[in-house]
Amino acid sequence: MELQNKTDIEWYQFDLPTTPLLKATLDKVTVNYLWRCIKDAKEKNINSNKVLAGNIGLSLQLEDKNEYFYNKVLKNVCRQYIEENNKVHCFRNNIASVNITGMCLQEFWVNFQKKYEFNPIHDHTGAISFVIWMKIPTESQEQHDLPFSKNSNLPSASDFQFHYSDITGAHRGYNIPMNPSLNGTMIVFPSNMSHQVYPFYECDDERVSISGNVYYNATINEK
Repeated sequence: MELQNKTDIEWYQFDLPTTPLLKATLDKVTVNYLWRCIKDAKEKNINSNKVLAGNIGLSLQLEDKNEYFYNKVLKNVCRQYIEENNKVHCFRNNIASVNITGMCLQEFWVNFQKKYEFNPIHDHTGAISFVIWMKIPTESQEQHDLPFSKNSNLPSASDFQFHYSDITGAHRGYNIPMNPSLNGTMIVFPSNMSHQVYPFYECDDERVSISGNVYYNATINEK
């Protein structure tokens, strides 16, 4: 399913059994803007580790100057994402209880992940969250071929993984293997959806990813 945003970015919806997700490859102008945000974040050096779940060496707060990224990339697609999926459980209760007057990007940060570091299972605050892979230094097949991963019936070294419950209530994982071909790829998902990032190995370069949370501007519907 293709969603039309008022930019040159093409969004595609792909569905887990219980939850719809969005995926897009960002254009070069947007990617370059995000790299400038990362450069500025390094200069300002506002650490975000203490408010994040990641067991990684460094996370820094980002600034979306003049709300450029929000207005260009997030604003229209987030509203459409909710409107077209308002029957989905993760959105239904929120939509019923509030009158949405707008949305805003509130938390916005960059992760610098080195080998052996990881993000444990966690979820986010807000209504909608996203991840953008800016620099993936490893190949998933090489990571999965490492002896301790290859001998598993679920090789997951270096993977990003979503968690959900199927229609029987069983706990399931959906793995996204990490490769350099994902550089510039963005995934949008409900903020309360659990996910994690497995560690990678035998690579001294760092993985760079961006995350953030979009909130409702809303008023409470009176009963």
